[in-house]
Amino acid sequence: MTLDSWLNTWLNLRAPKLKARTIESYAALIRRHISPALGAFDLSALDPLEISAALARISAAGHSRTAEACFVLLRSACADLEPNPMRRVARPAHVQQSPIAWDDACISAYMAALVDHPRRLPLTLCIMLGLRRGEVCGLRWQDIDFTEQLIHISNQRQRIGRNGVVDCAPKSRSSVRVIPIPDMLMPLLRAHRQLAGYLCPITPSALDAAHRRLVLRLGLPYTTLHGLRHSMATSCVRHGGDMRSLQLLLGHASYSTTADRYTHPDVKMLQTALDKAVQPCYTVIQ
Repeated sequence: MTLDSWLNTWLNLRAPKLKARTIESYAALIRRHISPALGAFDLSALDPLEISAALARISAAGHSRTAEACFVLLRSACADLEPNPMRRVARPAHVQQSPIAWDDACISAYMAALVDHPRRLPLTLCIMLGLRRGEVCGLRWQDIDFTEQLIHISNQRQRIGRNGVVDCAPKSRSSVRVIPIPDMLMPLLRAHRQLAGYLCPITPSALDAAHRRLVLRLGLPYTTLHGLRHSMATSCVRHGGDMRSLQLLLGHASYSTTADRYTHPDVKMLQTALDKAVQPCYTVIQ
């Protein structure tokens, strides 16, 4: 059996437990990168050096994240093979680049520009609550508790193919959560309130595009739509927010993800922390 045949069988076996977007992503990695380089190899002839060389070529072409994704896919697909050709294949090096987190001035400028923007509601939800784009697009009016001022995150929308969009469960179990609605957000929600349907009938890709055009028009330091989530997290810490509470608001499974990847202390934040740390020293120095 060739690697192509095995990957096709493996993906079909895994499909019932995977989200549609994940299946599409795996299929694209196989079709575009793995099959052209390794697909014709018989499983018994798969050599770790060949696999490593193929991954290295992908990285050398400037796609280190793709090389890492191919490695993860192949490691999972070959886990039950004996011998397992992935046991001696090193994970490709990839340093994840975090989006820029805006300071207070940038956040204020962005919020001011949203006042008369046609996508005010979804973009406000992104920057004020730190919601993922799929979560914003998947919010339904039934998920809003106006009495208790709560938002229930239990659905997301993801792009499939070029034009398709599907509803599915949030990213992980920890992503299913309840978020309190800030008082300042309630008038905006009430102004758009409907009995049923989505809060923001827009595709994730269209929301991306609306954000990108607005940031370029304002001349702000460019950050992605996901960067608004990082900006919210950093703003929370900047203004004294509790890291554990922030973790739950963002729907992260681990504290370290929130602390290490989603908060970006700037010089002023470091100075504030240092000022607090050296308070006991003042009496000695003076």
